[in-house]
Amino acid sequence: MNELMERVQRRLDAWDDRPVIIEYRPGGSVLAVDARTLWERIVAAEAMFWKWGVRKGHLVCLFLHNSTDSVIALLALFHLEAVPVPVKMEYRKLELAELFANARPQAVVCESSHLPFVRDHLRGNLLIAHDAEGFSLFAGGESPLEPPEVDPRASLILYTYRGYGYPLGAIIGEQQLLHGTDRLQEGDYKSPQDSLLVVLPLVHIFSIISCLLFPMLYK
Repeated sequence: MNELMERVQRRLDAWDDRPVIIEYRPGGSVLAVDARTLWERIVAAEAMFWKWGVRKGHLVCLFLHNSTDSVIALLALFHLEAVPVPVKMEYRKLELAELFANARPQAVVCESSHLPFVRDHLRGNLLIAHDAEGFSLFAGGESPLEPPEVDPRASLILYTYRGYGYPLGAIIGEQQLLHGTDRLQEGDYKSPQDSLLVVLPLVHIFSIISCLLFPMLYK
């Protein structure tokens, strides 16, 4: 297991009975997840992704809305030492074509409602669908494209808009993620009683570090 997920596991093991995640769902329902349940679901998702063919070093595009499941998918891929590539749901055809040509992901995890937008860009990729019932294998990835050469230290790739419709991938290592969370702890955010409301999509480095990893690692 990598250092990031070792720290996540240690923190969740030491968590009290307050929820780690409270998800406010459409229609007014609320889902609260405690530390033990969250870790169990991360490990279960990792085993499921492995069973379906996701391996260490695989690039995995995530087309997911903010949810408990999107957090679980991201952390399960970190645990598996695959390389998650969270993608903006708003990307248009040109941006999607450029992203798939550049990243050549071995797998795609996608909201079922979003499949029509990505279907034309798939070329033998392993496809995992997500809906209210959870994750399911949609297509088996029989003949995926050869992956691009990526720095083996890469833990995350985030694509950003350059102004011409062609997204540029930023490769982020584990130590950069940990450095970002540790530097926040040196600021004024030190009370375990504080809560964070996440409204930004988890496809930005700010929301991944400041709204997910930092509160999870520092309670």
